[in-house]
Amino acid sequence: MVLRSGRELVRLVEMRRRKLGLTQMQVSRACGISQGHYSKLLNEEVPVGVRCATALATWLDDRHARVAASRPVRDARVARLLEAIAGDISRLTSLLTEPDGGDGREGRGRS
Repeated sequence: MVLRSGRELVRLVEMRRRKLGLTQMQVSRACGISQGHYSKLLNEEVPVGVRCATALATWLDDRHARVAASRPVRDARVARLLEAIAGDISRLTSLLTEPDGGDGREGRGRS
């Protein structure tokens, strides 16, 4: 693909971002720029510099887009696991603080 301008590159990145359901923050972080700068690029308030164009073009590569797209899914799974762990810790704490250990065998077989 041959790009005619930095603006065309920004439009392509924005189309990919929307297709993947990513936020501007997620794409800007993946590209190493601030969300504010990304927004200014979209609104044509700043020129697309060489470093920024390189980062945006690299992000367009499917490998990088897949990594960025998988983060929300991974983050949601991590959140669910943390909730489950918190519940397990709460139940374990309850069992350990009960006078008989919760099994009705106070003092037997414990060290």
